[in-house]
Amino acid sequence: MNFERKGPPPKDFYLSDFFERKGSPSKCSLEVQLKARFLKAANDDGSHNRESSKWEVMEGDRVVIELTVKELTDNIELDYESIATPEFGRVLLEKIRSN
Repeated sequence: MNFERKGPPPKDFYLSDFFERKGSPSKCSLEVQLKARFLKAANDDGSHNRESSKWEVMEGDRVVIELTVKELTDNIELDYESIATPEFGRVLLEKIRSN
């Protein structure tokens, strides 16, 4: 599969603010294999809900971090296409591991 990068992660994408609000994952959590997946949310009428769509970072079957698009950026319409990419997931995991 070939994934085309839609653009860089939003400039205001800093996990340190998120960790201050929600708490940092434990050191032992970061030593195991983490994976990230993007989940698209839907409204009651079935339409796409961009702001509630989210990244989940998982340790095995356990979700250790959830980040909605709304938590990641103030400009959902502009940044959504770059947030909902495999490249963004890789950047997210790198930032979590280095935090």
